[in-house]
Amino acid sequence: MHLLFLDESGQLAERRFFALGGIALRDRDWPELRDAWQRTLEAHAWPLDREVKWHGIRKGEVPPALADAIVETLAHAPFTAYVTLLDVELGLREAPEFFADDETT
Repeated sequence: MHLLFLDESGQLAERRFFALGGIALRDRDWPELRDAWQRTLEAHAWPLDREVKWHGIRKGEVPPALADAIVETLAHAPFTAYVTLLDVELGLREAPEFFADDETT
């Protein structure tokens, strides 16, 4: 069995970009990923129950050493990452029929 985590970024109403991304991993690999993640956070005194958001890394809310360690950990993690990006303005222009009943039009 595989586990799948999905998350979105962006807002369709802003008429810019909207991304849907995620990771898929085998259920037997979950303990390895969880343990590596927790070890990384603990090594940098980051609370296990506190999220690490990408915008927090970009804005400096996440210490640079922790951000680097997270990237390193995820680079070696046993999952496959996926992302799809929707260019809302391009979609409205090139395929308006798909947005006919959408509140962004």
